[in-house]
Amino acid sequence: MLISETRSGEAPQAMLALLAVALLTAWPGPARSEDGSSPQVEWIGAAGEPIPGDPGTIGVFQPDPDCPLPSCASQRFKVVVRADHRRPKIRLALVSTVSESGRRRDRLADVELFRRGDGALESPWLVLVASEKDHRAPGLNGLALRAGLGDRIEARVRRGGGRATIDSVRAGWVDDAGRPGEVLRVRLRTTVLRIEPGGPPIVGGDRSGARALVEHQLAVLNEVLAQCGIWAGAPRDADWRIVDPPAPSLIAVGGRLGYYSAGGEVRLQLDGVRHGPWRLGSGYTPVETARALGRRLVEAGYRVAVTENPRNRSAAHPTADLSVHRADGAPAEISTWPDQPLSTDPQQPLEIGVVSLDDGLDPYGPNQLLAGTLEERALIKGLADPERKVIELFLINRFSGLAKQGESFVRAAGQALGDVVVLDWRALGRARQAFTLPHEIGHVLLGDLGHPDGRGDARPWLLMNSRASSAVGGPRSLTGGECRAMRGYLEGEGE
Repeated sequence: MLISETRSGEAPQAMLALLAVALLTAWPGPARSEDGSSPQVEWIGAAGEPIPGDPGTIGVFQPDPDCPLPSCASQRFKVVVRADHRRPKIRLALVSTVSESGRRRDRLADVELFRRGDGALESPWLVLVASEKDHRAPGLNGLALRAGLGDRIEARVRRGGGRATIDSVRAGWVDDAGRPGEVLRVRLRTTVLRIEPGGPPIVGGDRSGARALVEHQLAVLNEVLAQCGIWAGAPRDADWRIVDPPAPSLIAVGGRLGYYSAGGEVRLQLDGVRHGPWRLGSGYTPVETARALGRRLVEAGYRVAVTENPRNRSAAHPTADLSVHRADGAPAEISTWPDQPLSTDPQQPLEIGVVSLDDGLDPYGPNQLLAGTLEERALIKGLADPERKVIELFLINRFSGLAKQGESFVRAAGQALGDVVVLDWRALGRARQAFTLPHEIGHVLLGDLGHPDGRGDARPWLLMNSRASSAVGGPRSLTGGECRAMRGYLEGEGE
């Protein structure tokens, strides 16, 4: 035995040095494989092909009765770990992190690992899901990690108490053939109405409450559209506003039948100032009459937009609307002269569009699906901005008649009315039961107001069917064809 000698003053320093060496030796380092390297992590896709590490892509899975398990999903994946199998045990955890905030969204701890013939360890088939309901779906227990598009998905491999080896991919979009694609953005502007000027918003009670409801709706929309690789943006960055109902600033020309004009005089007030009488000729279509009247209004110092409505099948010609705004862009307030009609033409009527939400928004009338009712057009054309490439979402108190909770208008309705969704407050309360907002947005992105169940498709768990179902938590599945059509709509916006 060798005994070293130290001077009395050196003992504390020597003991501290020995302690430091001991601590550094005991501190856990990365897990090591047999050759001394860290464990190697591989991501395997549905066809058995390797998925490259960051920025590799894994698609978001949407279970439905036709495909409820990871084993049938084109978005399924496995994690393979190559490492020394001697004790302590290798553990695998999956973690999803929200891209815009960096917060943890979900964690799947102690993923089961199986020994393969080549000695590597592999997980069972796993999936990413967008919602908590999908996370709890039958057959997905322990096999699903909640994630949003763009989330960082980490595989954390740990041996005993050692530090984890981390490898990551991204949650994105993968088509039915397993090919990754670009995540596409759908842009919304949400307008929350007041019932009367200066009153509270129709939802939420106050500004903070209304904002919370708007953000919740966008979160649900993101969960549903994730299966198609479509994202509506971070809810906290929502484009939204609270506004009064618009002043009567729209003149509708042509009534229900769209006849030629017979001739007459127009008298109106703009912001309380009388204008006219203006003589309009005979033999004009509604659009021609609207343009002629629009020139008079421009001469009076106002900004005018003339829009043609889709033709009613029973009408002779398409009807038209004039939206009248002041020079500063605010809607002008249109009214009639006291005890005088707006127009004396007996054949081609003119009407002022008035929005009155006290009794709900009127959704019923001729050609309502494409052209909307006069009140709907007055609301939308009074507040929407057709120059912005967004879907306009209006939140109202209710529709009159109480039968509807949501309505959408597609591009076939024309630039001024298309790409618009209107929801009432009841639809907001059933965000994850009826999925009204995703359903109506689906109509806009598909450019189709029809429903698959109306064409014989009896799968009530599909988002676009008209019948609600509790299948897998609600009707929110989209077919591969619907996803391709929606993506085609968004990809064509830049053309």
